[in-house]
Amino acid sequence: ERSSEQRLGNQHAGHPEDPPDLVVEILSPGTSRRDLGIKRDLYERAGVLEYWTIDPDRDELTVCRRIDDRFGVPELLSKAGADVVTTPLLPGFTMPLARIF
Repeated sequence: ERSSEQRLGNQHAGHPEDPPDLVVEILSPGTSRRDLGIKRDLYERAGVLEYWTIDPDRDELTVCRRIDDRFGVPELLSKAGADVVTTPLLPGFTMPLARIF
């Protein structure tokens, strides 16, 4: 597994086929089934390190983080739970869900 720095370095070294570290999708009624199924599977197979889905109707954010070669159990965060999203991909980043929704 390559580090984020190695992955970023490859982006600048002319390797655009490398997947992004983080993908964020905003769900809508017309696309949520595809985003949570087909696209999630594609991102997992491609090697994306984290996949976040934002559900504005439920004020929720789901985080899927890579563990070895697959996404682990999704973490559900909510505005109602006063949750805060963080990621090891962006050290020091914290965002209360109340600021998103």
